[in-house]
Amino acid sequence: MVFSSISQLRLRLRGLALWVGLMTCLSACDRDAKPGLPGEDVVLAKVEGQTITQFDLDLALDKSLGQFATESVERGARKEVLESLIESRAMALLAQKSLSENERQVLDKQVASYRESLLLKHYLAKEAPPTPVTEADVRKYYSDHPQRFGAETERKYELAFGKQAVKGNARVEILKALTDLSKTERWEEAILAQGPEAQLGYAKGSESEQALHPKLKEVLKTLPVGKTSNIVFVQGRAYVGRISGESQRGPKPLAEVSDEIRKSLQLVHTRDAFRKVGKKAAAQVEVERLKPKTKEEKGANDAT
Repeated sequence: MVFSSISQLRLRLRGLALWVGLMTCLSACDRDAKPGLPGEDVVLAKVEGQTITQFDLDLALDKSLGQFATESVERGARKEVLESLIESRAMALLAQKSLSENERQVLDKQVASYRESLLLKHYLAKEAPPTPVTEADVRKYYSDHPQRFGAETERKYELAFGKQAVKGNARVEILKALTDLSKTERWEEAILAQGPEAQLGYAKGSESEQALHPKLKEVLKTLPVGKTSNIVFVQGRAYVGRISGESQRGPKPLAEVSDEIRKSLQLVHTRDAFRKVGKKAAAQVEVERLKPKTKEEKGANDAT
Protein backbone atom coordinates (compact mmCIF):
# COMPACT_ATOMS: atom_id res chain seq x y z
CA MET A 1 0.00 0.00 0.00
CA VAL A 2 1.30 3.47 -0.87
CA PHE A 3 0.49 4.96 2.54
CA SER A 4 0.67 3.23 5.88
CA SER A 5 -2.81 4.45 6.75
CA ILE A 6 -5.86 5.87 5.00
CA SER A 7 -5.76 8.97 7.22
CA GLN A 8 -2.31 9.93 5.92
CA LEU A 9 -3.52 9.77 2.34
CA ARG A 10 -6.59 11.81 3.13
CA LEU A 11 -4.56 14.50 4.86
CA ARG A 12 -2.15 14.78 1.93
CA LEU A 13 -4.96 15.14 -0.59
CA ARG A 14 -7.14 17.54 1.38
CA GLY A 15 -5.64 20.72 -0.05
CA LEU A 16 -5.57 19.37 -3.61
CA ALA A 17 -9.10 18.07 -3.38
CA LEU A 18 -10.42 21.43 -2.25
CA TRP A 19 -8.75 23.13 -5.22
CA VAL A 20 -10.05 20.51 -7.65
CA GLY A 21 -13.50 20.89 -6.15
CA LEU A 22 -13.44 24.64 -6.57
CA MET A 23 -12.10 24.49 -10.11
CA THR A 24 -14.62 21.90 -11.25
CA CYS A 25 -17.38 23.78 -9.46
CA LEU A 26 -16.57 26.94 -11.36
CA SER A 27 -16.12 25.15 -14.69
CA ALA A 28 -19.02 22.69 -14.46
CA CYS A 29 -20.97 24.55 -17.13
CA ASP A 30 -18.16 23.91 -19.63
CA ARG A 31 -17.85 20.19 -18.98
CA ASP A 32 -20.39 19.02 -21.56
CA ALA A 33 -18.72 21.06 -24.30
CA LYS A 34 -15.39 19.27 -23.85
CA PRO A 35 -15.93 15.50 -24.18
CA GLY A 36 -13.22 12.91 -24.61
CA LEU A 37 -11.43 12.99 -21.26
CA PRO A 38 -10.66 9.45 -20.05
CA GLY A 39 -13.10 8.47 -17.34
CA GLU A 40 -15.20 11.62 -17.78
CA ASP A 41 -18.22 9.52 -18.71
CA VAL A 42 -17.99 7.54 -15.45
CA VAL A 43 -19.90 9.52 -12.82
CA LEU A 44 -18.93 8.59 -9.26
CA ALA A 45 -20.95 11.18 -7.32
CA LYS A 46 -23.11 14.26 -7.68
CA VAL A 47 -23.05 17.28 -5.39
CA GLU A 48 -25.90 19.74 -5.93
CA GLY A 49 -26.26 18.21 -9.38
CA GLN A 50 -22.58 18.70 -10.29
CA THR A 51 -20.74 15.52 -11.18
CA ILE A 52 -17.52 14.11 -9.83
CA THR A 53 -16.14 11.71 -12.40
CA GLN A 54 -13.52 9.03 -12.60
CA PHE A 55 -11.34 11.59 -14.37
CA ASP A 56 -11.61 13.95 -11.37
CA LEU A 57 -10.58 11.15 -9.02
CA ASP A 58 -7.68 10.04 -11.21
CA LEU A 59 -6.55 13.65 -11.54
CA ALA A 60 -6.47 14.09 -7.76
CA LEU A 61 -4.55 10.84 -7.32
CA ASP A 62 -2.12 11.67 -10.11
CA LYS A 63 -1.37 15.17 -8.79
CA SER A 64 -0.75 13.89 -5.29
CA LEU A 65 0.90 10.52 -5.78
CA GLY A 66 2.24 10.49 -9.35
CA GLN A 67 1.35 8.87 -12.62
CA PHE A 68 1.21 5.31 -11.24
CA ALA A 69 -1.22 6.18 -8.46
CA THR A 70 -4.30 4.96 -10.32
CA GLU A 71 -2.79 1.47 -10.45
CA SER A 72 -1.11 1.28 -7.04
CA VAL A 73 -3.66 2.80 -4.66
CA GLU A 74 -5.99 0.26 -3.05
CA ARG A 75 -9.75 0.46 -3.47
CA GLY A 76 -10.33 1.54 0.12
CA ALA A 77 -7.97 4.46 -0.32
CA ARG A 78 -9.74 5.48 -3.53
CA LYS A 79 -12.99 5.63 -1.63
CA GLU A 80 -11.42 7.93 0.96
CA VAL A 81 -10.09 10.21 -1.77
CA LEU A 82 -13.52 10.32 -3.38
CA GLU A 83 -15.05 11.31 -0.06
CA SER A 84 -12.50 14.11 0.19
CA LEU A 85 -13.50 15.30 -3.27
CA ILE A 86 -17.17 15.26 -2.31
CA GLU A 87 -16.53 17.21 0.87
CA SER A 88 -14.30 19.72 -0.90
CA ARG A 89 -16.92 20.20 -3.64
CA ALA A 90 -19.54 20.84 -0.98
CA MET A 91 -17.30 23.40 0.73
CA ALA A 92 -16.53 25.06 -2.62
CA LEU A 93 -20.23 25.37 -3.44
CA LEU A 94 -21.04 26.83 -0.06
CA ALA A 95 -18.10 29.21 -0.34
CA GLN A 96 -19.25 30.31 -3.78
CA LYS A 97 -22.74 31.08 -2.48
CA SER A 98 -21.34 33.23 0.32
CA LEU A 99 -19.08 35.36 -1.88
CA SER A 100 -19.80 39.02 -2.31
CA GLU A 101 -19.72 40.40 -5.84
CA ASN A 102 -16.28 41.87 -5.25
CA GLU A 103 -14.96 38.61 -3.80
CA ARG A 104 -16.37 36.70 -6.78
CA GLN A 105 -14.63 39.02 -9.20
CA VAL A 106 -11.33 38.61 -7.36
CA LEU A 107 -11.74 34.83 -7.40
CA ASP A 108 -12.50 34.89 -11.12
CA LYS A 109 -9.26 36.80 -11.66
CA GLN A 110 -7.32 34.28 -9.58
CA VAL A 111 -8.79 31.34 -11.50
CA ALA A 112 -8.03 33.05 -14.81
CA SER A 113 -4.47 33.73 -13.67
CA TYR A 114 -3.98 30.09 -12.68
CA ARG A 115 -5.37 28.89 -16.00
CA GLU A 116 -3.09 31.28 -17.87
CA SER A 117 -0.05 30.00 -15.96
CA LEU A 118 -0.87 26.43 -17.03
CA LEU A 119 -1.30 27.52 -20.65
CA LEU A 120 1.99 29.42 -20.49
CA LYS A 121 3.77 26.34 -19.18
CA HIS A 122 2.28 24.30 -22.03
CA TYR A 123 3.31 26.90 -24.64
CA LEU A 124 6.89 27.17 -23.36
CA ALA A 125 7.26 23.40 -23.24
CA LYS A 126 6.30 23.26 -26.92
CA GLU A 127 7.91 26.41 -28.35
CA ALA A 128 10.97 26.95 -26.15
CA PRO A 129 11.64 24.12 -23.70
CA PRO A 130 13.78 25.45 -20.84
CA THR A 131 17.34 24.13 -20.82
CA PRO A 132 17.64 21.31 -18.28
CA VAL A 133 19.62 22.13 -15.13
CA THR A 134 22.71 19.92 -14.97
CA GLU A 135 24.85 18.94 -11.99
CA ALA A 136 27.62 21.10 -13.45
CA ASP A 137 25.24 24.08 -13.45
CA VAL A 138 24.44 23.49 -9.78
CA ARG A 139 28.10 23.16 -8.78
CA LYS A 140 29.07 26.32 -10.69
CA TYR A 141 26.28 28.37 -9.09
CA TYR A 142 27.31 27.08 -5.66
CA SER A 143 30.95 27.97 -6.31
CA ASP A 144 30.14 31.44 -7.69
CA HIS A 145 27.77 32.47 -4.87
CA PRO A 146 29.09 31.06 -1.57
CA GLN A 147 27.73 34.01 0.45
CA ARG A 148 24.18 33.00 -0.44
CA PHE A 149 24.70 29.72 1.38
CA GLY A 150 26.21 30.93 4.63
CA ALA A 151 29.84 31.66 3.71
CA GLU A 152 31.09 34.80 5.38
CA THR A 153 34.10 36.53 6.86
CA GLU A 154 33.99 36.57 10.65
CA ARG A 155 35.79 39.62 12.10
CA LYS A 156 36.93 39.74 15.71
CA TYR A 157 37.09 43.03 17.58
CA GLU A 158 38.45 44.34 20.86
CA LEU A 159 37.37 47.48 22.65
CA ALA A 160 38.91 49.60 25.40
CA PHE A 161 36.68 52.13 27.13
CA GLY A 162 36.17 54.33 30.11
CA LYS A 163 34.16 52.55 32.74
CA GLN A 164 32.15 55.65 33.53
CA ALA A 165 30.97 58.80 31.81
CA VAL A 166 33.17 61.51 33.31
CA LYS A 167 33.83 65.23 32.89
CA GLY A 168 36.59 67.74 33.53
CA ASN A 169 40.00 66.47 34.59
CA ALA A 170 38.74 62.89 34.88
CA ARG A 171 37.69 63.01 31.24
CA VAL A 172 41.11 64.27 30.20
CA GLU A 173 42.74 61.40 32.11
CA ILE A 174 40.50 58.82 30.39
CA LEU A 175 41.30 60.22 26.96
CA LYS A 176 45.02 60.16 27.70
CA ALA A 177 44.81 56.59 29.00
CA LEU A 178 42.99 55.43 25.87
CA THR A 179 45.45 57.27 23.62
CA ASP A 180 48.42 55.65 25.34
CA LEU A 181 46.77 52.21 25.30
CA SER A 182 45.95 52.42 21.60
CA LYS A 183 49.67 52.57 20.85
CA THR A 184 50.29 49.20 22.51
CA GLU A 185 49.71 45.67 21.18
CA ARG A 186 48.22 43.81 24.15
CA TRP A 187 45.24 45.80 25.37
CA GLU A 188 43.70 43.12 27.52
CA GLU A 189 46.91 42.39 29.42
CA ALA A 190 47.61 46.08 29.95
CA ILE A 191 44.17 46.76 31.41
CA LEU A 192 44.13 43.64 33.61
CA ALA A 193 47.53 44.61 34.97
CA GLN A 194 45.99 47.80 36.38
CA GLY A 195 43.81 45.77 38.72
CA PRO A 196 40.13 46.21 39.68
CA GLU A 197 40.56 49.94 40.25
CA ALA A 198 41.55 50.56 36.61
CA GLN A 199 39.76 53.43 34.87
CA LEU A 200 39.46 51.43 31.67
CA GLY A 201 37.42 48.39 30.76
CA TYR A 202 38.01 45.81 28.03
CA ALA A 203 35.73 43.77 25.80
CA LYS A 204 36.16 41.52 22.79
CA GLY A 205 33.90 39.56 20.50
CA SER A 206 32.54 39.14 17.00
CA GLU A 207 31.62 42.10 14.83
CA SER A 208 28.32 40.41 13.92
CA GLU A 209 27.04 40.35 17.52
CA GLN A 210 23.56 41.78 17.87
CA ALA A 211 24.34 43.30 21.29
CA LEU A 212 27.12 45.53 19.94
CA HIS A 213 26.04 49.19 19.93
CA PRO A 214 25.19 50.40 16.37
CA LYS A 215 27.64 53.31 16.61
CA LEU A 216 30.46 50.96 17.55
CA LYS A 217 29.51 48.61 14.73
CA GLU A 218 29.66 51.51 12.31
CA VAL A 219 33.16 52.42 13.51
CA LEU A 220 34.48 48.85 13.44
CA LYS A 221 33.20 47.90 9.99
CA THR A 222 35.39 50.56 8.35
CA LEU A 223 38.59 49.33 10.02
CA PRO A 224 41.10 47.02 8.36
CA VAL A 225 42.63 44.28 10.51
CA GLY A 226 45.02 45.73 13.12
CA LYS A 227 43.96 49.34 12.62
CA THR A 228 42.85 51.27 15.73
CA SER A 229 39.91 53.66 15.57
CA ASN A 230 39.80 57.22 16.78
CA ILE A 231 38.23 57.80 20.18
CA VAL A 232 34.43 57.84 19.97
CA PHE A 233 31.79 58.53 22.61
CA VAL A 234 28.80 56.27 23.21
CA GLN A 235 26.34 57.23 25.92
CA GLY A 236 28.93 59.51 27.47
CA ARG A 237 31.74 56.95 27.66
CA ALA A 238 34.89 57.05 25.55
CA TYR A 239 35.83 54.05 23.36
CA VAL A 240 38.63 52.94 21.06
CA GLY A 241 38.36 49.79 19.00
CA ARG A 242 40.24 47.68 16.52
CA ILE A 243 39.79 44.52 14.48
CA SER A 244 42.08 41.90 15.98
CA GLY A 245 41.62 39.28 13.28
CA GLU A 246 39.28 37.61 10.83
CA SER A 247 38.44 34.09 9.69
CA GLN A 248 36.45 32.57 6.86
CA ARG A 249 33.34 30.50 7.53
CA GLY A 250 32.47 28.15 4.69
CA PRO A 251 29.05 27.75 3.09
CA LYS A 252 26.56 25.00 3.86
CA PRO A 253 27.41 21.66 2.20
CA LEU A 254 26.34 21.44 -1.43
CA ALA A 255 24.11 18.46 -0.64
CA GLU A 256 22.00 20.63 1.67
CA VAL A 257 21.38 23.40 -0.86
CA SER A 258 21.45 21.63 -4.23
CA ASP A 259 17.64 21.41 -4.45
CA GLU A 260 17.34 25.13 -3.69
CA ILE A 261 19.94 25.93 -6.35
CA ARG A 262 18.24 23.71 -8.91
CA LYS A 263 14.89 25.45 -8.37
CA SER A 264 16.52 28.87 -8.71
CA LEU A 265 18.24 27.88 -11.95
CA GLN A 266 15.03 26.36 -13.32
CA LEU A 267 13.33 29.71 -12.75
CA VAL A 268 16.18 31.45 -14.57
CA HIS A 269 15.92 29.03 -17.49
CA THR A 270 12.16 29.49 -17.63
CA ARG A 271 12.61 33.27 -17.63
CA ASP A 272 15.13 32.99 -20.46
CA ALA A 273 12.75 30.79 -22.43
CA PHE A 274 9.95 33.29 -21.84
CA ARG A 275 12.08 36.14 -23.14
CA LYS A 276 13.05 34.09 -26.16
CA VAL A 277 9.49 33.59 -27.41
CA GLY A 278 7.50 36.28 -25.59
CA LYS A 279 7.91 39.06 -28.15
CA LYS A 280 7.35 36.62 -30.98
CA ALA A 281 4.09 35.46 -29.41
CA ALA A 282 2.91 39.04 -28.80
CA ALA A 283 3.55 39.82 -32.48
CA GLN A 284 1.18 37.02 -33.52
CA VAL A 285 -1.86 38.37 -31.67
CA GLU A 286 -3.65 41.68 -31.53
CA VAL A 287 -2.27 43.85 -28.73
CA GLU A 288 -3.54 47.28 -27.74
CA ARG A 289 -1.59 49.19 -25.11
CA LEU A 290 -3.60 51.87 -23.34
CA LYS A 291 -2.47 54.71 -21.14
CA PRO A 292 -4.59 55.12 -17.97
CA LYS A 293 -6.07 58.56 -17.47
CA THR A 294 -4.52 60.79 -14.84
CA LYS A 295 -6.56 62.16 -11.94
CA GLU A 296 -6.60 65.55 -13.65
CA GLU A 297 -7.96 64.06 -16.89
CA LYS A 298 -10.62 62.14 -15.00
CA GLY A 299 -11.60 65.28 -13.14
CA ALA A 300 -11.91 67.25 -16.38
CA ASN A 301 -14.13 64.57 -17.89
CA ASP A 302 -16.35 64.49 -14.80
CA ALA A 303 -16.69 68.27 -14.93
CA THR A 304 -17.99 68.14 -18.48
